[in-house]
Amino acid sequence: LPGNAWLIPFYKTYNEDEDLEFLLELSMFADLNNSEVKEAAMEYGSLSTVYLDAIRFSDDKNVQMQYICEHTIGSVEGSENQMWMMMGDFNSRSRVDQDTYKHPDFTTAYLVHDYIIGNTPYFDVIHEMHPATFYTSTGGQSRIDFVYATKPLLDRVVKAEIHTDSYTKPVRDAKKISNFWHPSDHRPIIVDFDMKK
Repeated sequence: LPGNAWLIPFYKTYNEDEDLEFLLELSMFADLNNSEVKEAAMEYGSLSTVYLDAIRFSDDKNVQMQYICEHTIGSVEGSENQMWMMMGDFNSRSRVDQDTYKHPDFTTAYLVHDYIIGNTPYFDVIHEMHPATFYTSTGGQSRIDFVYATKPLLDRVVKAEIHTDSYTKPVRDAKKISNFWHPSDHRPIIVDFDMKK
């Protein structure tokens, strides 16, 4: 397959319609257009074992998040009534913190979280527990680390905080090594649940 890419070994046995559908789905992440993917699929033919070693994942975080949500919580009927959680370093800001960031209304900076909030049953746990307060999750003034939960799990949250103390406060490396912080450039998020509720 064409493209300047990361080398990611990927094996799959294909058969006709499913083959093409899978490759087209994969092309959403890959730096390949659909005609190239179709050509590659036809070249290998049906019921072939394919080694895809030239997949370049999209740098578009919004596309990645849409794919993740559609293939996890979005693929399960009634997920809004189940206990689901998604968390981590999203490397993107949320519109719920607009009072702090003051970005223009048309900014693309919020697209990842706009998608989550508008298209999934997830709630931003920190924002729900502290709606009027901004807490940074980095060494600067950004909240890019999030915990999302569906309502049945959110209802069981007893406490949620972005924890900062003398140990967890990010400190720039004394030698000023680029982007190196002690103990981390991110602060921990602690969420306590009462699962007996």
